[in-house]
Amino acid sequence: MRTCCDNTVVGKYERYFKEFWFDGPALPKIVSKDSVLVQGIDYPLFKLFHLSVLWRAHVSTLPEFSNVNLGPYVEKLRKMVLLGDPGPEEAYPIYGSVIVLDNGEVIYDLVTGPSRSRLWEFTAYFLCYAGCEGYFIVTEGASEVQKKFAIRKNAPFELAVRPLAEANSVRIAVRGLHASRSKRREP
Repeated sequence: MRTCCDNTVVGKYERYFKEFWFDGPALPKIVSKDSVLVQGIDYPLFKLFHLSVLWRAHVSTLPEFSNVNLGPYVEKLRKMVLLGDPGPEEAYPIYGSVIVLDNGEVIYDLVTGPSRSRLWEFTAYFLCYAGCEGYFIVTEGASEVQKKFAIRKNAPFELAVRPLAEANSVRIAVRGLHASRSKRREP
């Protein structure tokens, strides 16, 4: 799934996301509430765009993606992306938070590499792009509570609003920066 998929299949998802998220735009420039409801999402295209980001992180040879390992799910995700099948809502749920500065301005240009964690009993990855921190849960069977906050068919997507300092990706990056600086100072 390289050139033809990247150019045709994944390109379709990328075009949709750009037009909906950025050209739309889906989010206001300034957020003054605790959450944002995003209306009018094309569930299959939106979810497949995000799943393609996760799948491409797994297959990447770049060091910043080396911690992404989808294990037995990699082939299932590849087929979903290739065939245009977002799967049921409980499969591979995706959550998000809008990341803002102190004045409520959405930080669209913040991009972080993926971090691996546990969320409930599942492996999860989180990373920042497009003004949000996305949470990808690697499971085929999320619970009703987990589905409630994820991208769903025929429902607005509710995103919590978080200050920059509270974004998990940013906290991990800052911790890594402090650790590398401490190592450089040691004799």
